[in-house]
Amino acid sequence: MAAEPSEQTTHRHGVRTTSLLVVTSMIGSGVFTTSGLLLRDLGSPLAVLLVWILGGLASLAGAWVYAELAVAVKESGGEYALVSRYVHPAVGFVVGLVTFVVGFCAPIAACAFAFARYAGAALSPSLPDPSAPASTTELAIALVVMVLATLLHARDADAPGSFGVRAQDALTIGKLALVVLVVVLGLGAIAIDPPQGSALATATVEELARTSPLAVGLGIVVTSFAYSGWNAAAYFAGEVHDAERTIPRALTGGTILVTVLYVLVNVVFLAAAPREALTGQIVIGHVAAEALFGELAARGLSVVIAFGLLSTLSAFVWTGVRIVEAMGRHHARLATFARRPVALAVQLAISVGLLGSASFDVLLGSVGFALSIASALTVLAVFRVRREAAAEGHYRAPLHPLPALFYLLLMAAIVVSTLLERPELAVVGLVPTVIGLVGYAVVSRKPK
Repeated sequence: MAAEPSEQTTHRHGVRTTSLLVVTSMIGSGVFTTSGLLLRDLGSPLAVLLVWILGGLASLAGAWVYAELAVAVKESGGEYALVSRYVHPAVGFVVGLVTFVVGFCAPIAACAFAFARYAGAALSPSLPDPSAPASTTELAIALVVMVLATLLHARDADAPGSFGVRAQDALTIGKLALVVLVVVLGLGAIAIDPPQGSALATATVEELARTSPLAVGLGIVVTSFAYSGWNAAAYFAGEVHDAERTIPRALTGGTILVTVLYVLVNVVFLAAAPREALTGQIVIGHVAAEALFGELAARGLSVVIAFGLLSTLSAFVWTGVRIVEAMGRHHARLATFARRPVALAVQLAISVGLLGSASFDVLLGSVGFALSIASALTVLAVFRVRREAAAEGHYRAPLHPLPALFYLLLMAAIVVSTLLERPELAVVGLVPTVIGLVGYAVVSRKPK
């Protein structure tokens, strides 16, 4: 028999903390690590910028729809809570597990690895081979930061004004300032002394036209990792003050701000160095800074980027655990997972397992593929919400149904591109789906 769901917390977060959570969940390792991989796969700098723009538009469309859903439900748990209520509990359970493992545990591992690699770039006179697997030292550093982030949110870290919330806000503001600084200094240096032979300077429209649509779709899969977090406020829907105003503002404002910054950051990266220096590089920010300002400045930027990644890692830890807690509230057999320390321990264990078992680009791709399916199922729920809540007058996503249809169309393109171009990513992303189906059959079975 399922446990009666209820929100146990009395904490209420305002627009500032909720908006900063969206921003910090989005601005993480993705924008500082993926464009080198995109340039390798797409072969066109203009195509790289195109997929960043399309990824931002998809995130904004999704943010509008998620805001309407979250305001209607007002329960923490993100996709799990929304799909369980408006689609089916079994589908919600599977989506919740997929989102938890691939949408949070995998990004936690990826952020920790990116932190270790940027820290290594700051301390080492030579950059590591971008195709090289994680070294023992990098794995140890990544493990330490994951444990520390988990401990930060282990006890009463959710109360407004608590150390956990203040630390999260401070890290986010610092990282936002970093990204703005990269854009301002980078564009200023490029305007004063345009680099000769940079990737963007040598880009052509003909090159963009020759880019395969399937490759563009797969590129959006990769950027989905960088944009993941645009829906962060939905995971706290039961814990915010004045959800009707706070959630739409946080999701819309945070997503627009980050999208603009992402496009500008990538303009700086692609205009700073030749394509052969950027192609395939994970520490692309270091390479671009070295081309513009020299090795010393590049090392300094790598240090700042590494510490900026800590806020994203912390945000994923803080947000992802809500899914496990919601499952514990809904299912009596999982009641122990509703306890914060237990949920955090499960999240840490899975993240550590992913860190040691998958390469960086596989982590990125599997995240994008699995989240495309999970978020598409969630967006579909808006049509049922519109029918059931026609007279309630709560927040409505603008331009309905265009944002939902645009998002669903783009997610379908992502799924098809992945299945045709990188089927191994689909396999990695679908493993939690099978486990979720089996798990739901067990936890929902009535006792004899």
